[in-house]
Amino acid sequence: MDEFDIVLPKLDTHKLYRGGFIYYTGDRAYAEESFEVFQDNRGLGHLFKAKLFGRVSSGEILALELNYRFAKDWIPQEVTISKRLGRNNIVEHYLHDGKTNHVIYTFAKDDRQSSCQVPTPPRFYINTPFACTAFQFFLSKHFRSTMKNIYSVIRSNNDWEYAHQPETKIIALEKMRTQVAVNIEDNTIFAEHFRLYEDIDKETAQSLTQGEQLPYVDMYISKYLAIPYLIKSDHENLKIQIKYLNDLEEV
Repeated sequence: MDEFDIVLPKLDTHKLYRGGFIYYTGDRAYAEESFEVFQDNRGLGHLFKAKLFGRVSSGEILALELNYRFAKDWIPQEVTISKRLGRNNIVEHYLHDGKTNHVIYTFAKDDRQSSCQVPTPPRFYINTPFACTAFQFFLSKHFRSTMKNIYSVIRSNNDWEYAHQPETKIIALEKMRTQVAVNIEDNTIFAEHFRLYEDIDKETAQSLTQGEQLPYVDMYISKYLAIPYLIKSDHENLKIQIKYLNDLEEV
């Protein structure tokens, strides 16, 4: 899982971090992710590359690959997600056109291709199935710790066939604790604890009050470009936990 097949853009980059995650449902591990993070040497942004492997209920291996390029202000510039399961091979591609404030989305399967344009606000995020890029939207604007912060996220529900244009969803984020000890494999690490409310409209998001029992995801975030240490959804009995995270500039 250390080699990556998606070709790097022709950028002058150096590698900052490498790491991995384990995905659990209950106590059962069902998938594993590895990733690498690169920085543009000219200060133009960052690139995340990742692979995820898991086994589905039929016994087949699901393989995903990611290439996610950010501008220096953490606005997504280009995202490619490749998915393989049995004979199915899918590529989803997002390209941000800053002149028209649109994302050009392409869904390719075999020799078929569907495309559309998704309008974007000035600041937005593109959702992926990968843990390493689950939280970088946090870096794209000033966070107000005394209130719930609202973000616009583009999300595709196209799995193995093109069904719909990606939607723009509103999410709300609040900080629970500035520093919390997290125990992972008998090791204690310190993280910032955030709570994420998904798939709610803007009016609902702004009316949320502390303690409301809406579905949420707890995210325990590292100091390394908002890469999470732990993601938990008690509502869905899911957990994504860091396996390792190496800071290559400290080597």
